[in-house]
Amino acid sequence: MPDYADFSIDVRHKDPDALAKVLAVVKSCGEKEWAGCKCEVTKAWNRDTVYWDKRLVGYVEESATECGIPHMSIHSGAGHDAQFASYMLRTTMIFVQSKDGLSHCEPEFSSVKHCTEGATVMLGAVLKADKD
Repeated sequence: MPDYADFSIDVRHKDPDALAKVLAVVKSCGEKEWAGCKCEVTKAWNRDTVYWDKRLVGYVEESATECGIPHMSIHSGAGHDAQFASYMLRTTMIFVQSKDGLSHCEPEFSSVKHCTEGATVMLGAVLKADKD
């Protein structure tokens, strides 16, 4: 049986109050002991929640609907370059389906169909934004 385990947790939510509640629950683990095991909680880093530009999000949704491409709105909390650019200019992101929902790992795969749909939606959104 190991005498030490180390792991991290990445919590994302659009509501800062919900994030604070989760942080409180995680921090409370440091005050407990299980079968002689103790837990040390350290907040390694933090970043601001990124809110996408509502007008750009609307263009993306309109484009997908007009093209008949199934879509859903999600709050991913994804950073990428858009997170940092959002402080200076309007941003949003478009995600495409990935086989088995895998992302940022070796077996990640998105079909040509899904990538083409994502590019089509992006083109439509860019053309809408250009008229703006």
